[in-house]
Amino acid sequence: MEPAAASTEPERAGRRLTMPHLVVDVSGHGLGHLGQVVPVLQALRRDLPALRLTLRTTRSEPLVACQLGLEAAVAPPAVEAAIPMRDPLTVDAAATAQAFAALHADWPAAVACERRALARLAPDAVLADVPYTGLQAAAELGVPATAMCSFNWLEAYTAYAGQRPEAERIQGQIRRAYEAADRFLQPRPHTAMRGLTSTRTIGPVARVGTPRPRQLRDQLGVEAEAALVLVTWGGMGGAVFPSLPRCPGVVWLQPDAPADRPDVRDAARTDLAHADLIASADAVVTKSGYATLAEALAAGTRVCMVSRPAWPEDAVLRQWLAEHGTSVVIGGGEARPERLAEAVAALLARPRSEPVAPTGPAEAAEALRADLEPADRSWPAAGRR
Repeated sequence: MEPAAASTEPERAGRRLTMPHLVVDVSGHGLGHLGQVVPVLQALRRDLPALRLTLRTTRSEPLVACQLGLEAAVAPPAVEAAIPMRDPLTVDAAATAQAFAALHADWPAAVACERRALARLAPDAVLADVPYTGLQAAAELGVPATAMCSFNWLEAYTAYAGQRPEAERIQGQIRRAYEAADRFLQPRPHTAMRGLTSTRTIGPVARVGTPRPRQLRDQLGVEAEAALVLVTWGGMGGAVFPSLPRCPGVVWLQPDAPADRPDVRDAARTDLAHADLIASADAVVTKSGYATLAEALAAGTRVCMVSRPAWPEDAVLRQWLAEHGTSVVIGGGEARPERLAEAVAALLARPRSEPVAPTGPAEAAEALRADLEPADRSWPAAGRR
């Protein structure tokens, strides 16, 4: 079934656009990919106030509007292989291999579907974090395209399905799709991305939250002396710890707080944005994943990270935390309440870290602006490549 067009008026071939139009493909794997593109799109809209945005995503229009804070259309997502999770830390390797095999069983047909979807939207440029079917389709349409992420699906596929008999063929198709993009922007810290040649490192990408600790405590009914520790798994369902420990002087903040735990408060009871929650908390407990860690370091908030060594980003994120953050890393096999209690006590005994400046959004916006400000914005962009 082909994706339907977005709710904006489609452009006709050869019609001169009055406003530049950027289509953004956002992976449905967790919330981190949306968290990476949001500050870039906000920076870009400041430079180009008339910019039209269409996000192709599984996320709902209200969630996108809330996160983005900008007017944008939402369209059905780009075709993408899922990476199913058994829990917030564990990838289902067999299901992942099956998902990629299904997508690549008829790769030309998948790309053709994306070409038709993009042709209806008629963008001036495409940004992908980090699906790759739209990048291949954009190249075939002659539309400038940018990939951006701290890792990529070629690395993830190789990590979990690289020994499969069909792996070499699938890896080659993924690699060529990423290479079809004009550039691959890599927010620091990022993986090595071996095999890709159009890469360019940029600064960290993060939403910068506003600390509102008094407002947060007032909304939750938490006394000023208590330490507030946010527990978040980046949009992944399930729990890492069988239960949260009872720690004197600590109040936990998480979704769906149990009714019998007065020391655990429901995150839904506050109207603060996620980045503001991170900036207002005394510490954050999370898994190894870019967006939450970047937002915590941008705010100087203490971090307890639960490691997942098989995940492509894990090693670079652990190193980044060690260099720039007040942090403790718990191994995935150590995810026990008593170990979390020790880690949080150690964190709260140390000062907050110096904030890390997220310079990446401005750098990414500058790169994208070059594709969105051509002298002639007629579409399709024949001859631009």
